[in-house]
Amino acid sequence: MTDALQLDFFKRAAAKRPAMMTFADRGWNGRGEQIALFKCPRCGSRSSWITVASHEEELRGVPCPKCNKERAR
Repeated sequence: MTDALQLDFFKRAAAKRPAMMTFADRGWNGRGEQIALFKCPRCGSRSSWITVASHEEELRGVPCPKCNKERAR
């Protein structure tokens, strides 16, 4: 019984998930690539047009550079 309790003591803490920006607008550029604009719901910052490979990547979002830099401090 003490072995089980000792193993629980050494478990790693779960890593915090990064703050993600959600997509605000999407379209196509002149080369036929799918592009999207992203907005952070937490701080309100907006990205420039970013090339995305698929609709799933667009829905997943991108990490917010401003919020994640503040969390790292």
